[in-house]
Amino acid sequence: MGKRNNKETEYLYASARVRATESRLIGADKLEAAISSKGLAETEALISSLDIGEGKTESADKLGDALSSAYSFIGAISPDDSVAAFLRYAYDCNNIKAALKCFFRGIDPGEMLFSFGTVSKDEIKEMPVKGDFSALPKNMSEAASEAFDAYSETKNPQLIDIILDKACFRDMLSAAEESGEDFIVSLTRKKIDLVNIMMCVRTARMGGGFAEREVLHSSLISGGELDVETLFASESEEDIALILRGGEYDGVSELMLSGRDVTLAELECACDNIYMTAVKRTKYIPFGASVLCSYLIAVEYEIKNLRIIHAGKLAGLSPDKIRERVRLSYV
Repeated sequence: MGKRNNKETEYLYASARVRATESRLIGADKLEAAISSKGLAETEALISSLDIGEGKTESADKLGDALSSAYSFIGAISPDDSVAAFLRYAYDCNNIKAALKCFFRGIDPGEMLFSFGTVSKDEIKEMPVKGDFSALPKNMSEAASEAFDAYSETKNPQLIDIILDKACFRDMLSAAEESGEDFIVSLTRKKIDLVNIMMCVRTARMGGGFAEREVLHSSLISGGELDVETLFASESEEDIALILRGGEYDGVSELMLSGRDVTLAELECACDNIYMTAVKRTKYIPFGASVLCSYLIAVEYEIKNLRIIHAGKLAGLSPDKIRERVRLSYV
Protein backbone atom coordinates (compact mmCIF):
# COMPACT_ATOMS: atom_id res chain seq x y z
CA MET A 1 0.00 0.00 0.00
CA GLY A 2 1.34 3.41 -0.92
CA LYS A 3 1.57 6.53 1.13
CA ARG A 4 -1.80 8.16 1.76
CA ASN A 5 -2.03 11.88 1.18
CA ASN A 6 -4.70 12.78 3.71
CA LYS A 7 -5.82 16.35 3.42
CA GLU A 8 -5.59 17.93 6.85
CA THR A 9 -8.87 19.75 6.21
CA GLU A 10 -10.64 16.35 6.16
CA TYR A 11 -9.87 16.20 9.87
CA LEU A 12 -11.43 19.54 10.83
CA TYR A 13 -14.57 17.99 12.35
CA ALA A 14 -12.79 15.05 13.98
CA SER A 15 -10.07 17.29 15.43
CA ALA A 16 -12.69 19.64 16.90
CA ARG A 17 -14.43 16.66 18.54
CA VAL A 18 -11.14 15.47 19.99
CA ARG A 19 -10.20 18.92 21.33
CA ALA A 20 -13.58 19.10 23.07
CA THR A 21 -13.15 15.61 24.50
CA GLU A 22 -9.62 16.36 25.77
CA SER A 23 -11.21 18.62 28.37
CA ARG A 24 -12.58 15.48 30.03
CA LEU A 25 -9.16 13.89 30.49
CA ILE A 26 -8.21 13.61 34.15
CA GLY A 27 -4.96 15.54 33.92
CA ALA A 28 -1.94 16.03 36.17
CA ASP A 29 -3.70 17.99 38.94
CA LYS A 30 -6.30 15.30 39.69
CA LEU A 31 -3.69 12.57 39.43
CA GLU A 32 -1.56 14.44 41.97
CA ALA A 33 -4.54 14.73 44.32
CA ALA A 34 -5.05 10.97 44.06
CA ILE A 35 -1.36 10.35 44.80
CA SER A 36 -1.44 12.65 47.83
CA SER A 37 -4.65 11.22 49.26
CA LYS A 38 -4.42 8.92 52.27
CA GLY A 39 -6.37 6.00 50.85
CA LEU A 40 -7.79 4.40 47.73
CA ALA A 41 -11.03 6.37 47.69
CA GLU A 42 -9.90 9.29 45.53
CA THR A 43 -8.15 7.03 43.00
CA GLU A 44 -11.19 4.77 42.73
CA ALA A 45 -13.44 7.81 42.37
CA LEU A 46 -11.33 8.98 39.41
CA ILE A 47 -11.57 5.54 37.82
CA SER A 48 -15.33 5.47 38.34
CA SER A 49 -15.71 8.92 36.78
CA LEU A 50 -13.88 8.07 33.57
CA ASP A 51 -15.71 9.69 30.68
CA ILE A 52 -13.66 9.03 27.56
CA GLY A 53 -15.01 9.30 24.03
CA GLU A 54 -18.32 7.53 24.34
CA GLY A 55 -19.36 7.91 27.95
CA LYS A 56 -18.71 6.43 31.34
CA THR A 57 -17.67 2.82 31.65
CA GLU A 58 -19.91 0.26 33.30
CA SER A 59 -18.11 -3.09 33.63
CA ALA A 60 -15.71 -4.23 36.36
CA ASP A 61 -12.69 -3.43 34.17
CA LYS A 62 -13.36 0.28 33.89
CA LEU A 63 -9.82 1.12 32.77
CA GLY A 64 -9.87 -1.46 29.98
CA ASP A 65 -13.33 -0.31 28.94
CA ALA A 66 -12.19 3.31 28.86
CA LEU A 67 -9.37 2.51 26.45
CA SER A 68 -11.68 0.44 24.26
CA SER A 69 -14.17 3.33 24.29
CA ALA A 70 -11.46 5.78 23.21
CA TYR A 71 -10.49 3.61 20.23
CA SER A 72 -14.16 3.22 19.24
CA PHE A 73 -14.63 6.98 19.49
CA ILE A 74 -11.66 7.75 17.24
CA GLY A 75 -12.70 5.04 14.78
CA ALA A 76 -16.18 6.54 14.55
CA ILE A 77 -15.12 10.13 13.87
CA SER A 78 -12.00 9.63 11.73
CA PRO A 79 -12.33 10.09 7.95
CA ASP A 80 -9.75 7.27 7.58
CA ASP A 81 -10.42 4.14 9.62
CA SER A 82 -6.76 3.09 9.38
CA VAL A 83 -5.37 6.31 10.85
CA ALA A 84 -4.58 4.66 14.21
CA ALA A 85 -3.31 1.38 12.77
CA PHE A 86 0.23 2.05 13.99
CA LEU A 87 -1.16 2.09 17.55
CA ARG A 88 -3.62 -0.79 17.15
CA TYR A 89 -0.92 -3.12 15.83
CA ALA A 90 0.64 -3.28 19.30
CA TYR A 91 -2.57 -4.90 20.55
CA ASP A 92 -2.62 -7.33 17.63
CA CYS A 93 0.91 -8.29 18.62
CA ASN A 94 0.00 -8.79 22.27
CA ASN A 95 -2.98 -10.90 21.25
CA ILE A 96 -1.20 -13.24 18.86
CA LYS A 97 1.69 -13.74 21.31
CA ALA A 98 -0.79 -14.65 24.04
CA ALA A 99 -2.79 -16.89 21.70
CA LEU A 100 0.33 -18.81 20.63
CA LYS A 101 1.66 -19.29 24.15
CA CYS A 102 -1.72 -20.39 25.47
CA PHE A 103 -2.21 -22.76 22.54
CA PHE A 104 1.06 -24.52 23.33
CA ARG A 105 0.14 -24.67 27.04
CA GLY A 106 -3.36 -25.91 26.29
CA ILE A 107 -5.18 -23.03 27.99
CA ASP A 108 -7.62 -20.34 26.86
CA PRO A 109 -6.04 -16.84 26.47
CA GLY A 110 -9.35 -15.34 27.64
CA GLU A 111 -8.82 -12.10 29.53
CA MET A 112 -5.30 -11.65 28.15
CA LEU A 113 -6.63 -10.42 24.81
CA PHE A 114 -7.47 -6.83 23.92
CA SER A 115 -10.51 -5.89 21.87
CA PHE A 116 -9.06 -2.91 20.00
CA GLY A 117 -6.49 -4.37 17.66
CA THR A 118 -7.16 -4.52 13.92
CA VAL A 119 -8.14 -8.21 14.11
CA SER A 120 -10.89 -9.50 16.40
CA LYS A 121 -10.01 -11.44 19.56
CA ASP A 122 -12.03 -14.45 18.46
CA GLU A 123 -10.27 -14.62 15.12
CA ILE A 124 -6.83 -14.42 16.72
CA LYS A 125 -7.71 -17.14 19.26
CA GLU A 126 -8.40 -19.53 16.37
CA MET A 127 -5.24 -18.76 14.41
CA PRO A 128 -2.89 -21.24 16.14
CA VAL A 129 -5.59 -23.91 15.98
CA LYS A 130 -6.12 -23.47 12.24
CA GLY A 131 -2.50 -22.60 11.44
CA ASP A 132 -3.73 -19.61 9.47
CA PHE A 133 -2.30 -16.19 10.41
CA SER A 134 -3.14 -14.41 7.14
CA ALA A 135 -5.60 -11.93 8.72
CA LEU A 136 -2.80 -10.29 10.70
CA PRO A 137 -0.85 -7.31 9.32
CA LYS A 138 1.70 -8.45 6.72
CA ASN A 139 4.86 -8.71 8.81
CA MET A 140 3.13 -10.15 11.84
CA SER A 141 1.34 -12.69 9.65
CA GLU A 142 4.64 -14.03 8.37
CA ALA A 143 6.26 -13.77 11.81
CA ALA A 144 3.47 -15.69 13.56
CA SER A 145 4.10 -18.71 11.36
CA GLU A 146 7.83 -18.38 12.03
CA ALA A 147 7.22 -18.07 15.78
CA PHE A 148 4.93 -21.11 15.76
CA ASP A 149 7.63 -23.21 14.10
CA ALA A 150 10.42 -21.79 16.30
CA TYR A 151 8.60 -22.68 19.50
CA SER A 152 7.62 -26.11 18.19
CA GLU A 153 11.30 -26.82 17.59
CA THR A 154 12.90 -25.19 20.65
CA LYS A 155 10.11 -24.89 23.27
CA ASN A 156 11.53 -21.42 23.99
CA PRO A 157 8.68 -18.89 24.50
CA GLN A 158 11.15 -15.99 24.31
CA LEU A 159 11.45 -16.61 20.59
CA ILE A 160 7.74 -15.90 20.17
CA ASP A 161 8.26 -12.46 21.74
CA ILE A 162 11.43 -11.64 19.81
CA ILE A 163 10.07 -12.65 16.41
CA LEU A 164 6.68 -11.01 16.78
CA ASP A 165 7.86 -7.79 18.47
CA LYS A 166 10.25 -7.04 15.61
CA ALA A 167 7.54 -7.79 13.05
CA CYS A 168 5.06 -5.61 14.92
CA PHE A 169 7.35 -2.60 14.77
CA ARG A 170 7.91 -3.17 11.04
CA ASP A 171 4.14 -3.09 10.57
CA MET A 172 3.81 -0.04 12.80
CA LEU A 173 6.47 1.88 10.88
CA SER A 174 4.93 0.86 7.56
CA ALA A 175 1.50 2.07 8.70
CA ALA A 176 3.00 5.31 9.99
CA GLU A 177 4.72 5.96 6.66
CA GLU A 178 1.55 5.14 4.74
CA SER A 179 -0.37 7.68 6.84
CA GLY A 180 1.47 10.52 5.14
CA GLU A 181 1.97 12.17 8.55
CA ASP A 182 5.59 13.03 9.35
CA PHE A 183 4.68 13.47 13.00
CA ILE A 184 3.32 9.91 13.25
CA VAL A 185 6.43 8.53 11.56
CA SER A 186 8.60 10.46 14.03
CA LEU A 187 6.67 9.09 17.01
CA THR A 188 7.03 5.53 15.76
CA ARG A 189 10.78 5.89 15.22
CA LYS A 190 11.10 7.38 18.70
CA LYS A 191 9.23 4.44 20.22
CA ILE A 192 11.60 2.03 18.47
CA ASP A 193 14.62 3.91 19.84
CA LEU A 194 13.26 3.87 23.39
CA VAL A 195 12.50 0.15 23.28
CA ASN A 196 16.02 -0.53 21.98
CA ILE A 197 17.59 1.64 24.68
CA MET A 198 15.83 -0.29 27.45
CA MET A 199 16.81 -3.64 25.93
CA CYS A 200 20.47 -2.55 25.90
CA VAL A 201 20.29 -1.35 29.49
CA ARG A 202 18.74 -4.60 30.71
CA THR A 203 21.40 -6.63 28.93
CA ALA A 204 24.17 -4.50 30.42
CA ARG A 205 22.73 -5.01 33.90
CA MET A 206 22.58 -8.78 33.35
CA GLY A 207 26.34 -8.78 32.83
CA GLY A 208 26.27 -8.74 29.04
CA GLY A 209 27.65 -12.24 28.56
CA PHE A 210 27.76 -13.98 25.20
CA ALA A 211 24.32 -15.58 25.56
CA GLU A 212 22.67 -12.35 26.69
CA ARG A 213 24.28 -10.32 23.91
CA GLU A 214 23.28 -12.91 21.34
CA VAL A 215 19.66 -12.52 22.45
CA LEU A 216 20.05 -8.72 22.40
CA HIS A 217 21.39 -8.72 18.85
CA SER A 218 18.43 -10.79 17.66
CA SER A 219 15.99 -8.55 19.56
CA LEU A 220 17.08 -5.05 18.53
CA ILE A 221 14.59 -3.39 16.21
CA SER A 222 15.55 -1.50 13.07
CA GLY A 223 13.77 1.61 11.85
CA GLY A 224 14.52 4.07 14.66
CA GLU A 225 16.74 7.11 14.48
CA LEU A 226 19.53 5.48 16.51
CA ASP A 227 21.82 3.06 14.71
CA VAL A 228 21.18 -0.41 16.16
CA GLU A 229 24.75 -1.61 15.56
CA THR A 230 26.12 1.38 17.47
CA LEU A 231 23.77 0.60 20.34
CA PHE A 232 24.70 -3.07 20.24
CA ALA A 233 28.40 -2.22 20.40
CA SER A 234 27.87 -0.50 23.76
CA GLU A 235 29.01 -2.97 26.42
CA SER A 236 28.14 -0.99 29.54
CA GLU A 237 25.46 1.37 30.78
CA GLU A 238 27.96 4.22 30.62
CA ASP A 239 28.61 3.44 26.95
CA ILE A 240 24.88 3.65 26.26
CA ALA A 241 24.59 6.92 28.17
CA LEU A 242 27.45 8.48 26.22
CA ILE A 243 25.80 7.51 22.91
CA LEU A 244 22.62 9.26 24.02
CA ARG A 245 24.21 12.32 25.60
CA GLY A 246 23.36 15.67 24.04
CA GLY A 247 20.57 14.33 21.83
CA GLU A 248 16.82 14.00 22.23
CA TYR A 249 17.34 11.18 24.74
CA ASP A 250 19.63 13.27 26.92
CA GLY A 251 17.25 12.95 29.88
CA VAL A 252 17.84 9.19 29.98
CA SER A 253 21.58 9.73 29.57
CA GLU A 254 21.72 12.15 32.50
CA LEU A 255 19.86 9.70 34.69
CA MET A 256 22.28 6.89 33.88
CA LEU A 257 25.29 9.17 34.50
CA SER A 258 23.87 10.63 37.73
CA GLY A 259 26.14 8.51 39.94
CA ARG A 260 23.31 6.96 41.94
CA ASP A 261 21.63 3.57 41.69
CA VAL A 262 18.88 4.20 39.15
CA THR A 263 16.26 1.48 38.90
CA LEU A 264 14.96 0.05 35.64
CA ALA A 265 11.54 1.39 36.61
CA GLU A 266 12.97 4.92 36.78
CA LEU A 267 14.59 4.54 33.37
CA GLU A 268 11.38 3.18 31.86
CA CYS A 269 9.51 6.15 33.31
CA ALA A 270 12.08 8.55 31.82
CA CYS A 271 11.70 6.90 28.42
CA ASP A 272 7.91 7.16 28.62
CA ASN A 273 8.19 10.82 29.55
CA ILE A 274 10.39 11.53 26.53
CA TYR A 275 7.75 9.91 24.33
CA MET A 276 4.90 11.87 25.95
CA THR A 277 6.86 15.13 25.60
CA ALA A 278 6.94 14.47 21.85
CA VAL A 279 3.23 13.59 21.79
CA LYS A 280 2.33 16.85 23.57
CA ARG A 281 3.68 18.83 20.62
CA THR A 282 0.41 18.08 18.82
CA LYS A 283 -1.24 20.62 21.10
CA TYR A 284 0.14 23.21 18.68
CA ILE A 285 -1.27 21.40 15.63
CA PRO A 286 -4.81 22.70 14.95
CA PHE A 287 -6.11 19.67 13.06
CA GLY A 288 -5.05 16.49 11.32
CA ALA A 289 -4.58 12.77 11.89
CA SER A 290 -1.87 13.46 14.48
CA VAL A 291 -4.43 15.13 16.76
CA LEU A 292 -6.52 11.94 16.83
CA CYS A 293 -3.58 9.65 17.43
CA SER A 294 -2.16 11.83 20.19
CA TYR A 295 -5.50 11.68 21.97
CA LEU A 296 -5.36 7.88 22.00
CA ILE A 297 -1.82 7.94 23.40
CA ALA A 298 -2.97 10.47 26.02
CA VAL A 299 -5.72 8.09 27.12
CA GLU A 300 -3.29 5.16 27.23
CA TYR A 301 -0.95 7.16 29.49
CA GLU A 302 -3.81 8.33 31.68
CA ILE A 303 -4.94 4.74 32.22
CA LYS A 304 -1.37 3.60 32.85
CA ASN A 305 -1.04 6.30 35.52
CA LEU A 306 -4.29 5.30 37.19
CA ARG A 307 -3.11 1.69 37.30
CA ILE A 308 0.22 2.77 38.82
CA ILE A 309 -1.46 4.91 41.49
CA HIS A 310 -4.05 2.25 42.33
CA ALA A 311 -1.40 -0.48 42.60
CA GLY A 312 0.81 1.79 44.69
CA LYS A 313 -1.99 2.55 47.12
CA LEU A 314 -2.85 -1.14 47.43
CA ALA A 315 0.82 -1.90 48.15
CA GLY A 316 0.98 0.80 50.81
CA LEU A 317 3.63 2.85 48.98
CA SER A 318 4.28 6.42 50.08
CA PRO A 319 3.07 9.28 47.85
CA ASP A 320 6.72 10.05 46.96
CA LYS A 321 7.32 6.47 45.77
CA ILE A 322 4.14 6.49 43.70
CA ARG A 323 4.98 9.91 42.29
CA GLU A 324 8.33 8.59 41.04
CA ARG A 325 6.52 5.98 38.94
CA VAL A 326 3.78 8.15 37.46
CA ARG A 327 4.29 9.22 33.86
CA LEU A 328 3.99 12.69 32.39
CA SER A 329 0.38 13.59 31.70
CA TYR A 330 -0.91 14.95 28.39
CA VAL A 331 -2.97 17.62 30.19
